[in-house]
Amino acid sequence: MSNKRIGIKAKILIFMLVLTSVTFSLAAVLTLGNIRALGNFTLGTCDKLENKVLKDSKDALLSRAREELQSLVVGQAMIANVQLDRLDDEVAMLANLAMRYLVEKNPPAAGGDERRFLTVEQPDPPLSKSRIMVFASDSGEKYERNMARMGRLHPLLKFIYGNQHNLDLVYLCTVDGYYITYPWTQRRKKYSPFQRRWYKDAVKTFDRTVWVGPYISAHGNKIIMSCARAVRNFQGKVIAVCAFDITVNELTRGFISSRLVPSGRAFLLDKEGNVLARRKMKSGGMQWYDNYRTENLLESGNRYLRQVAAKMVAGGEGVEKISGPGNSELYVAYAPVALSGWSIGVMVEAAVLTASVDKTEAVMKRNVQVHRDHVKSYFDRNLRIYLVTGMIVLAVVIIWGMTFSRRITAPILLLKQKALQIMNGDFNSGIHLHTGDELERLDATFDRMTADITRYMEHVGTTVREREKTDQEFAVASDIQSFMLPSEFKGVPELEIEAYLKPARSVSGDFYNYFMVDRKHLFFCIGKVSGRGMPAAMLMVRVMTLLCHLGIRKIEPEKLLHTVNNTLSINNKARMSVAVCCGLLDIETGQLRYSGAGHIPVIYLHGREVDSLQAETAPMLEADPGKEGIFSRNSLRLKPGDILFLTTNGINRVINTKGEVFGETYLVNSFRNFRDSGGSVINFILAQLRSFYGARLAKRDVTLLAIEYKGRKA
Repeated sequence: MSNKRIGIKAKILIFMLVLTSVTFSLAAVLTLGNIRALGNFTLGTCDKLENKVLKDSKDALLSRAREELQSLVVGQAMIANVQLDRLDDEVAMLANLAMRYLVEKNPPAAGGDERRFLTVEQPDPPLSKSRIMVFASDSGEKYERNMARMGRLHPLLKFIYGNQHNLDLVYLCTVDGYYITYPWTQRRKKYSPFQRRWYKDAVKTFDRTVWVGPYISAHGNKIIMSCARAVRNFQGKVIAVCAFDITVNELTRGFISSRLVPSGRAFLLDKEGNVLARRKMKSGGMQWYDNYRTENLLESGNRYLRQVAAKMVAGGEGVEKISGPGNSELYVAYAPVALSGWSIGVMVEAAVLTASVDKTEAVMKRNVQVHRDHVKSYFDRNLRIYLVTGMIVLAVVIIWGMTFSRRITAPILLLKQKALQIMNGDFNSGIHLHTGDELERLDATFDRMTADITRYMEHVGTTVREREKTDQEFAVASDIQSFMLPSEFKGVPELEIEAYLKPARSVSGDFYNYFMVDRKHLFFCIGKVSGRGMPAAMLMVRVMTLLCHLGIRKIEPEKLLHTVNNTLSINNKARMSVAVCCGLLDIETGQLRYSGAGHIPVIYLHGREVDSLQAETAPMLEADPGKEGIFSRNSLRLKPGDILFLTTNGINRVINTKGEVFGETYLVNSFRNFRDSGGSVINFILAQLRSFYGARLAKRDVTLLAIEYKGRKA
């Protein structure tokens, strides 16, 4: 049997020969009208579906990208804070050792004159000696003595320079006019260290490191920043100023470039809104004696950027969407560097964050456009056919037009019904045309369009299911962590114990535990694992298990911590550290022995007095095994009615709306009103925290432990 298909034009000719040629005109008019209406309706429905799917995908991607960008900048700010703290320690150490060299009357070192380390001529090799400049008019024995003292500083400066790979220059200037630099540098005419800002600011600042810059260096015309500190004698009088020079390029590479988005533009602001460092900062041909004008974002011509800069100067943290040059959309993530009061920011174009969705959008638009062009081409071609044919037979087909139009338009109405089902989300319509003509091919085109949309929606559904599976896994981990916490403490009249743990996320690195070792000894512990998420929770379980296993054996707290530290060093690939405090309490005598690793705030309430018990500084439990004696034993005798309160440092790291933190001083002052409240210790402190932080308290882990010693009744 022949499978030859008859087109619409052939059908019209056959029907006109059988019935009458006068029906064609009306059928053509009705058919074209229905086809055009169906085409417009179908294309509009496809556009709505496309726009909705793309909008939902883009919103979800932007939300996740903002969170990841914020987390990245906060982590970089913490790294910068650690690096600044290290530089602060280095310059403080240099100031302390330099004071001893300059004040104490040490005999010359064995092996020759210490002045051999000093030179005014360029040495060979270049790093073998320091440059000395003398701005004083000393002579004789005083000059020789001072030069010898400056020569002793050369090994110290050389050690500091070699230990800190990012330093450009290390130098020291005494108040009586002796100036030493390492490595050796060419002297500039009319250069006076006493007129430089690093010297003036350091002299005015007591017992603190100052940062100066950016400005043009006198040694190489580079843009630098200086970290300076005054050197004082035993009477507190300034005798010298020591300082480090760091180029802006080093600051950019070391503080704000290594881990940020490669396509982003990172920058560093000071407390006044000045740009301390960013990529591609140039001196513009300026000399060291010129006044380098820094860029201040508070004076930017972009008002959105000024608003973001104001929040950064205020110590804020967040992600803001602004309009950049040429009305491009930018996202600016920023976080404070707590030690220096600076703020790190990074700008990323919105197009970078939504690149994957934009690619998908472009593909979908191309596919839809192909279908749109095909449909339009089909409509135009048939319109021309109907118009030419209709003009020829218009006078003949009027009588039979209605009957003929019903037969022609029936498949089109089915296509309209199919399009309505697609708009309502039914992509598996049971309507399929088998007319053997162009309408059947049009129906096939609709089927291909719905298949493309169905595949995309299945992809989105798979992504959502994977996210739900991850959330379920975290929920199970949270249940396991809650199960490990001790139950309500009962049956010991000498003690009353309260505890509270609320993680900021599903799982936490915080923990606490307490139990009776025997009839007269209580063991307790509280701690926090560095890091977040599942790795921190797994390490918490391991540490908590070790503490409980050793605690039940009544091992002295300091020895217990030493054993746990060495056990962790066997397999701690994540290199995470743990802050913990544990103790052993004799409930008959009230004698308490406790020890700590890292910083765990401990508050002691006795009568109406409140004290903060600060144990000797001890390292955190971490990957490297420690020597005996690094954890100290502390003891205290509790009296009936005394309360011991412990907490992790999670409550100290959230900034409230006023830019303040709930530190130990505020905690101690809050407890002074506790006796008058007449309530529970935990409820009292939680009320204080909620009043201080408000909704921001949910951003941090909160762990509290309160032990009230009642003593034995006579």
